[in-house]
Amino acid sequence: MIASRNQIDAEFIGGGYVNNWTTEEFSQYVLKKNTNPNKIILARDHGGPWQNETEVKQNMNLNEAMSSAKKSFKVDIESGFGMVHIDTSNNIHEQFNEKNNINRAIELLIYCTEIIKKNNKNVIIEIGLDKQIDNIDNFELIKNQIFEIKKACIVHNLILPTYIVVQTGTKVFETKNTGTFTKNLNLIKEIVKHCESEGFMIKQHNTDYLPNKTLQLVPKVGIHAANVAPEFGVVETMAFVNLLKKYKLNDLLNKFLNISYNSMKWRKWLLPNSKITDYEKSILAGHYVFSDPKILDIKNNAQSIIKEIIIDDYLKDEIKKSIRRYLTNFNLIK
Repeated sequence: MIASRNQIDAEFIGGGYVNNWTTEEFSQYVLKKNTNPNKIILARDHGGPWQNETEVKQNMNLNEAMSSAKKSFKVDIESGFGMVHIDTSNNIHEQFNEKNNINRAIELLIYCTEIIKKNNKNVIIEIGLDKQIDNIDNFELIKNQIFEIKKACIVHNLILPTYIVVQTGTKVFETKNTGTFTKNLNLIKEIVKHCESEGFMIKQHNTDYLPNKTLQLVPKVGIHAANVAPEFGVVETMAFVNLLKKYKLNDLLNKFLNISYNSMKWRKWLLPNSKITDYEKSILAGHYVFSDPKILDIKNNAQSIIKEIIIDDYLKDEIKKSIRRYLTNFNLIK
């Protein structure tokens, strides 16, 4: 269960928009229900400086943002997260600088290793230094990142990261994957082979909305892990919207769409010069507002009218269908 810092974060920074949970609350809730620890792993996605909107809004300088990121990682590890993603791709004060990103990643890796060892935890580390692009990473850049990370691990006696994030040509805009994943599979295979030879596995982000035939290529080229997020949120939103339409609950539907649209959370997903409608923008932003008290009232009002089904159970089933599509195409289930 992979949460970004905006979705779930520590109490000191104000938590996140998912169920208005802090890291501490989220961890306690899941671990109480997790009767088999081998089945569910809590994971931090995009941990690092300026990865929480609060750090951006407060215009934190580097030292402040790094300190905030470290505090967040400390809470993750102490709360029982089994995986943390160190991501230094964000910087609100300078252009992309590979050397600086590597140095900051190493600083965070040193810190996380210290906290992991101090608390006698077993934590998988994922490391990523580049922003998501719609093309494949520069091979020489990946080689250099791995070289520098491994060197730091030897010098400082650090935990070697299990995963390195590689840009494999997957990129999400709106409800499409606009990347170039299928255009250079041989290069991806070469990158995978090199990473494996250096002791790393590849983590691919932005896997959402890929068609089934493309998803089947992911394990075939050797990619070890893949992140999916907004697609599941959009699936839940569409399922709820369609339910309101089916039962002709137009007033509730319009209220939901207006709250979603006014959140403006759809902006980050738009293609340049996008021509999508306001309705489509509301669908993109729906999962950001599920914890809004007004949305909860809408759901409760709908449930008081819809007697045949339990709405939350219906929404869960729709999300499960989407998850199963990935598990099936990755050959994890039949």
